[in-house]
Amino acid sequence: MIQLTEIESKKLLQQNGIRIPCGTLARTRDEARNAMASIGIRGVMKLVSKDIVHKSDGGYVHLNVDYHDAHTIYDELIVKAAN
Repeated sequence: MIQLTEIESKKLLQQNGIRIPCGTLARTRDEARNAMASIGIRGVMKLVSKDIVHKSDGGYVHLNVDYHDAHTIYDELIVKAAN
């Protein structure tokens, strides 16, 4: 069975005319902080990985994130995913 990442799933939905919330894939801690700063409000940060399907169950989703916290949360997600 093929599993799509959230990014891949959202792209497929958009291609079929279904509106989805905006989002950005950050590959570095600075990209994460810049993405959070660009939305201007607190947002959600979550890990994207084909190996981790149930992100909320594993603690890979952070709600109410301010851009000041983005570096720390990014680092936490990367360390947690590596373990």
